[in-house]
Amino acid sequence: CLAIRLLPIDAFVMTNCSQAVPSGCKRRWYFFVTATVAPYFGFLLVFLLYRLILVLKKADDSEAPRSRLALIRLKLFKDWVSLNARGGRILAAIAMLCSIGSFVVYIRDTFPKSGSECLDVERCDVRSDPWFISDVVFNMYFLLYFLLRFLASKDKLVFWVSSATLADFATVPPIIYALAANQWWLGLRFWRIIDLLSLPVLLESFGIVKSRKLLLALNPFLSLLVVWLVGTSVVHLLENTGDPWVDYSNAMPLNFFEFQYFIVVTMSTVGYGDFSAETTLGRIFMLVFIVGGLALFASYVPLIVDYIGDRNKYLGSYDPITL
Repeated sequence: CLAIRLLPIDAFVMTNCSQAVPSGCKRRWYFFVTATVAPYFGFLLVFLLYRLILVLKKADDSEAPRSRLALIRLKLFKDWVSLNARGGRILAAIAMLCSIGSFVVYIRDTFPKSGSECLDVERCDVRSDPWFISDVVFNMYFLLYFLLRFLASKDKLVFWVSSATLADFATVPPIIYALAANQWWLGLRFWRIIDLLSLPVLLESFGIVKSRKLLLALNPFLSLLVVWLVGTSVVHLLENTGDPWVDYSNAMPLNFFEFQYFIVVTMSTVGYGDFSAETTLGRIFMLVFIVGGLALFASYVPLIVDYIGDRNKYLGSYDPITL
C-alpha cells in the first residue's frame, strides 16, 4: 500500500529555509541571470540594428547578395541541421536525448539532500559532482548544435527569437559560468524541456510515426506536458528561494512532485486549497500562469479526448480472402 501525505501548509511555514545556501557560499543567482540575459539581448540588439539598416537601404536580409563562399558555407551547414538529411536527423535526435537527460539531472537537483528539509538552490564545489559534469557535457553539445544551426540559418533574427535559441541561452551560458565559478544555481535549466515540442516532427522525419492524425494529437499533448513541467519548475524555484526583499525568509520547502500536483490542481480549476504560493514572486507568476494554463487546458484536453474516442475501428492490417 502506497500512501502519499501532504503536510498542512503551517508545517512548511514553520520550517526556516531562508538560508537555503550551504555555508561558505554566497547567493549569486543574479550572475547566472545576467549570463543568460546580457548576451541574448545584446546580440538581439545587434541583429535589430542590422535589420534597421537594411530597411533604410530598402534591402532584405534574406535577399542580400552573398559571396559564393558564403552560399557554399550556408548549404554545407544546412545539410547538417536539416531533417531532410540523414546527418541532420541524427544530430537532432542526439540533441533531443541530451535535452531529456539534462532535464532528468534538473529533476534530481530539485530534491533536498538526505536528512534536510530545505533545498539548496545554490551550491559550491560542484566540479566534483558527476551529475553536474554530465550536465556540462549535455550543454557542450547544445552549444555545438546551436552554432551549427546559427551558421545554417538564413534569417538570423528569426533564428534568434526562436524557442530553441531561448532554451540554449537559458541553459548554456549559466552552466559555463557555473563551471568557471565552481558554483551551481538551480536556475532556468528546466527550459530545456521545451525541446519536446519538436518531437513530432523528429518522429515523422525518422518514419517512426506515420499517422498524420497521431502526429496532430501529439502536439496538444506535448504542449500541455511542457506547460505543466515549466510551470512546476518556475513556481518550485520561486517558492524554494523566497523573496529577496525579505531576505528569503518566506521560502516554502516543497519538493518538485508536490508542486506538480499543485499545478495540475490549478490548471484543472479543481483548487483543493490544501496549499498555495507563499512568496510574492510565486503569486505574481501564478496570476499569469492561471490565465494561460487554463486556456491551454480547456483547448487541448478536448482535442486529445476526441482523438482517443474517435479511433477508426478498422485500423490495422488484414489479409485478403478469396471467395
